[in-house]
Amino acid sequence: MTWPTKTDFVDGDVLTATQVNNIGTNLNLADPTGITDGYVLTADGAGSMGWEQVAAGGMTLLASGSFAAGVATTTVSSINQTYNSLELWVTSAPNTNYQPFFQMKNGGTTLTQTYGGQVDGTNIGPGTGGVLPMSSSFTCDAGDNYTYCAKIFNYSNAEPITGYTVMSFYSTGGPVHRSAMTHFSVNNVTTQSAVDAITIYHGLSASGGYKIYGIS
Repeated sequence: MTWPTKTDFVDGDVLTATQVNNIGTNLNLADPTGITDGYVLTADGAGSMGWEQVAAGGMTLLASGSFAAGVATTTVSSINQTYNSLELWVTSAPNTNYQPFFQMKNGGTTLTQTYGGQVDGTNIGPGTGGVLPMSSSFTCDAGDNYTYCAKIFNYSNAEPITGYTVMSFYSTGGPVHRSAMTHFSVNNVTTQSAVDAITIYHGLSASGGYKIYGIS
């Protein structure tokens, strides 16, 4: 039989049992037997429809927490190694003037890095040390707020070179608002190890916290 098009119908028409039973055949749909959640219909370019599993991707929350009052650093350990990159979100309202940093580690050992890059188009570095800057363009004043988002590339690779990009935002109770875009290349000079822990230097914070996402 030939399956009718939608223009062949008017209000009040009723499909016959034969028409209903042949919907799949006339649309060239693949047999759905055994298909579970997470599959979608796709065209194969040859007039047939098939079932394909939705590709993995997106962001997965790996860890999150709040900063304890009077504590200046927080370490997140046992970071999942199966993602392409990490995204670190930090918010804080430190009790003292503070410029945020973070530190990459492996097995509890700090990875001493050389780094260099740009902040808002200005070359920064090269520098060497165990802590990496979130931004060199501002320091958060006591009682004010900052937020930064750092995307860390190639973190699970044992090769020494990785990199990160940071968006930093700072605002006061007054008219001062600042932002910076930071891009850094990092070379783990002491050991060629994957990053499985991060220490966040957030200042003596009375509020704020962090989230770490894995990105496929």
